[in-house]
Amino acid sequence: MNTPRRQAFTLVELLVVITIIGMLVALLLPAVNAARESARQTTCMNNLRNYAQAIQQYVTSKDYFPGFRQPIHVTTTGAMPVNRDVVASWQVALLSQMGRTDLTDAVRTGQLGVSGSEMKFLEGSVCPSDNTVAGKSQPWTSYVANTGTYDRTTTPYGEPALNGLLQDRVMFRNSKVSLTDIKDGAPTTLLLTENVDAYYYADPVLATVDLTGTPMAIFSTLSSTAAQNSTERATGFVWWDVAPANIAPQAKINGQKGDWDPAIKGFGSGATSPAPANTSAYYAARPASSHPGGVIVAFAGANMAFQRDDIDYAVYASLMAPNNVKASCTNITLPPLNENDYK
Repeated sequence: MNTPRRQAFTLVELLVVITIIGMLVALLLPAVNAARESARQTTCMNNLRNYAQAIQQYVTSKDYFPGFRQPIHVTTTGAMPVNRDVVASWQVALLSQMGRTDLTDAVRTGQLGVSGSEMKFLEGSVCPSDNTVAGKSQPWTSYVANTGTYDRTTTPYGEPALNGLLQDRVMFRNSKVSLTDIKDGAPTTLLLTENVDAYYYADPVLATVDLTGTPMAIFSTLSSTAAQNSTERATGFVWWDVAPANIAPQAKINGQKGDWDPAIKGFGSGATSPAPANTSAYYAARPASSHPGGVIVAFAGANMAFQRDDIDYAVYASLMAPNNVKASCTNITLPPLNENDYK
């Protein structure tokens, strides 16, 4: 008598197979996610490297670093011609060096910005791991530049000494930093990093700012506009001249990242932007990324690194100051740089 051939798995066999498949997926998923994040980090690092190399080209031609905001001359024709300087961020100033002379020409002839139309989205201006970008306007950016300590809004105005690389060249046009000002070495001076709480790299409202007045008149005009990318808060990252034990947690690398509310412009301060530079609205002007454990940084020598977020704050400040000896600070001691402290 022939035994009937079984046509299907038993329930127990099916459950065993499903369990094995589930275990394999559970084992493989972290590896897949890690591989994806590694690829995103590589892309992000390439984006930052491109900006760092563009700044190097800019410095080579100008002999100084661009400003975190600076004037760009715009000339238009028509019924209401324009022939004056407007405010631009450091990223707009680098469009030619980034190979986007088409956008540079569009800015200088008023086709972008002056007309009120938005600057175009640039793929390389956003980190692929930056999950805060979804749904935001086109000219968003994930990248910010070293602006030193926050600029003073009380006398004396501006940036204290050489505490950072990118100065305010709108209010203070003679405020420049050159490579010769970097006494601590370009490969160990931070230039660029990520900030998931950054803002636009371009904003058409800046075209309304009149740059013909005194520095304080210009500051007053900037303060009365909604041009968020005209501030260090949106275009840069800063270090605070505060004893490390008193540094606000939000101001540290990856501190309270992703929680900046564009309607408030700060961390619970209720301040509007541009806010006085000594308010908590500027706590968000720090490195922050969606990468686990740290941020990608570019140094002034165009060398790249992954900077862990548990770095000692005084060491972080030291990496930002191009000249520790002449840095203007009273509450924090900038230590000599030791690779073991930050790598």
